[in-house]
Amino acid sequence: MFDELDPYNYTSGRWLNRDQLQRDARFVEFKFSALCKKVLQLCPGAHEITSCEKKEGGFNRVFIFTMNNGDRIVARVPFRIAGPERLTTHSEVATMAYICQHTDILVPKILEWNDNKTNSIGTEYIIMEHAPGVQLHGEWPKMNPVQHMRCVRALAKTIKSMAALSFPAYGRIYFADAQLDPHTTIPLGDFCIGPNCMREYWDCNPGESRYYQQRKLNNGPYKFPFNIATQYDQGFSRIPGAEAALKSEPSYRGSVKEHHRLLSHSTEVIGALQESSLLQNLSTPTLLHVDLHKRNIFVSEDDPTTITSIIDWQSTSIEPAFAYANETPDLINTNSVLASILAAAGQEVTPEDPDEGPEMTEKLKAIQKDEWGCYQTHDQNLLRPLRYCGTSWRDGAAATRQELIDLSKRWNEIGLPGKRPYQPSPEELAAHTPEYDEFEMRQGFKSLIKEMIGTDSEGWVHPEDWEAAKETHKDAFEWWLQDADESDEPGISAEYIKKLWPFDIEEKETK
Repeated sequence: MFDELDPYNYTSGRWLNRDQLQRDARFVEFKFSALCKKVLQLCPGAHEITSCEKKEGGFNRVFIFTMNNGDRIVARVPFRIAGPERLTTHSEVATMAYICQHTDILVPKILEWNDNKTNSIGTEYIIMEHAPGVQLHGEWPKMNPVQHMRCVRALAKTIKSMAALSFPAYGRIYFADAQLDPHTTIPLGDFCIGPNCMREYWDCNPGESRYYQQRKLNNGPYKFPFNIATQYDQGFSRIPGAEAALKSEPSYRGSVKEHHRLLSHSTEVIGALQESSLLQNLSTPTLLHVDLHKRNIFVSEDDPTTITSIIDWQSTSIEPAFAYANETPDLINTNSVLASILAAAGQEVTPEDPDEGPEMTEKLKAIQKDEWGCYQTHDQNLLRPLRYCGTSWRDGAAATRQELIDLSKRWNEIGLPGKRPYQPSPEELAAHTPEYDEFEMRQGFKSLIKEMIGTDSEGWVHPEDWEAAKETHKDAFEWWLQDADESDEPGISAEYIKKLWPFDIEEKETK
């Protein structure tokens, strides 16, 4: 059955960076025929599967089965990089059940699930009815500005209903009878709050190791109020032992010792922030869907402003509210962000006249400067050290240090209390400047390739574009090598460019 379909290997793309590693991390070995049989059993009135479409995201493989009676059933299996075994699948199902029980948000009906890969199919799975309606992704370009605004308002109401839920701790939602250590769970009626199975808290990222000699695995749950120390455990766990060899690394990467020093400073800085009402007001345990993008939102085929279902709850956790500061749905722009904020607050913001298209009311224009300026100030200066504290080893010491420097400069301006915990010396600032220039150059290379090829930060490319993307990437790299050879700028050389290049290097053969 479906001989042309490869159920096991990742076939939806390639990567300019760690291609084989990325594809291997998405290989799933299981019994596809057993999955087909299970799907057929769960669809009364059908006696045959007429077609099967495979779709792949970054963390799951999805099979859309069409039955002979017209019904569509979705079966999803996770990649091993999606999160810890059993917990990720169990938590997603429990979260969807909790959402159905406590809100009016529409989610697909789950027919069967199993979080133990030793089952007859050989992998964890969730089988559910296909979401009614059509993906907003396909409808959005055909919608007019008034429809866009109404759709944003409907989405804002969805966000508001989730944000209004109250929780005693941070973590993930599980069923009350989940096979978890009772000492690590917090009761929540028919459910409980248990360990956070977001990938950031576990050793499951391809090509990124974890080291727990300095800090033990710490994935919660964490009781309210928020304790910044739990965040920094994730940062420390990424730093290797003192013996780590960094001979070929650019200077912006920083030594093991420097990363420990910067994270210690960061702990002091955020500890001071924790005493501020600014952070306290942003620390409420909040449940939000972090992937509210157009492909995960289904709308009515007759009225695309009516949301019929929201899918993909795999990454939904209970986090401090500030953790969502940089999560913006892809249908949102600056103006509609403000509109959704107002809609969530119960205020009506609509175009004065449908014929005016995207023109906003004077009410929206009047508050735009203050609201958006406040959002940006908090986001860029207050929250960035919090958001990036766990990734200092991956991003480099210079990037972490720059966040601390920026916050230190604006400490009093933002209205933070007390003396600045981190005040870099003139010598440290002088040494930091060239290192941060290196970091920015690497980021510039990455932005250039992303724009030239249309890829993301990991270099993902559609299979049909793979050969052309490789050639374009190689040409760009060779051009920079040649430019470096011809440059009179001190320190710029071919070896320097190679160290800073953000994707895998495949130099052209010389004849």
